[in-house]
Amino acid sequence: MKDRGVAQPGRASALGAEIMWNMRLFSATTILCATLACSSSPTAPTPVGTTSIQPVGVVTPPASPVIPPAPAGNPLLRDPRFSLSFYRQLVRNAYDAPNSLQVLKRQTAPPRVYLRTIDDQNRTIDAQTLEETAAALIAVTGSLTGVFGLAGLERGTDSRLGVPGWITVFWHSAAGMGQHCADALIGGNLVNIYYRVGGTCRCSGGGAIKPLIVKHEMGHALGFYHTDSVSDLMHNGGHTTCDLEPSEREKFHAALAYTQVIGSGDPQ
Repeated sequence: MKDRGVAQPGRASALGAEIMWNMRLFSATTILCATLACSSSPTAPTPVGTTSIQPVGVVTPPASPVIPPAPAGNPLLRDPRFSLSFYRQLVRNAYDAPNSLQVLKRQTAPPRVYLRTIDDQNRTIDAQTLEETAAALIAVTGSLTGVFGLAGLERGTDSRLGVPGWITVFWHSAAGMGQHCADALIGGNLVNIYYRVGGTCRCSGGGAIKPLIVKHEMGHALGFYHTDSVSDLMHNGGHTTCDLEPSEREKFHAALAYTQVIGSGDPQ
């Protein structure tokens, strides 16, 4: 029986030669891998022709963090035309009463207009005045709401006062309080026209009331207050023209108001 703890004669020289060969191979591989950054695994050295060399000093940046999108909101509030101060004038009465801002009042649906053809003394309103008034009412409703126009317009000697969805236009023979030409309920169902005042309430060659005044009062009935510029339809006085369209800022902010909940304050 052979003793396993003792090296066998003749085998030692072969074993020593194998060890020397492996040492030379290891030394050559170490030098090569130090130059070419081979794999450190002795069982899977990186082939010389496929080694990827990383330039010194190059650092791969970390992936950019994923930023969640901003919550969706009313895009009109991000529009450069939006002005909170002007919205408060037009919709919340900040021009006339800056210390007592109102909540939004507006029509809830396309209104119908009943245009009376007689005044409070049963006198007939002339045809030119009725035609100009009807045209002004139709034109301003669509341009100010940005959502809808009139659902209809009727003429007659009756009234629709108190009927939901109707705005009645009354003609008065006497001047209004303070000798003004007309008035209306804000977001309401009534427009009063004092057509016999004359003076600045009418234009030479035109009907008994300026179309500008009719549009202005319809603007009140649609829910809007006075503004600070004579270029606006809703400016209180100072106009020298017979007719005027709403300004671009009025149309923008009025359309915004018609996206808001009735009774709200600043827009959301």
